[in-house]
Amino acid sequence: MTDAMVRPTIYLKAGRPFCLKVRLFLLESGQLVHVDLRAFVPRGEERKRQRSAISSRPRSRR
Repeated sequence: MTDAMVRPTIYLKAGRPFCLKVRLFLLESGQLVHVDLRAFVPRGEERKRQRSAISSRPRSRR
């Protein structure tokens, strides 16, 4: 990936086994530097802020 490309954001729930596997895969494959990881606790205050930030983004046309 180049710097001109958009870095994908991956949202991970804290304490979930699959989310840990995704993080380990990205780390071991050397892809962790190419993505933004956002971990959250379900129903926590941080999650509420993340949801409002996501919903306020303009949607892309398909």
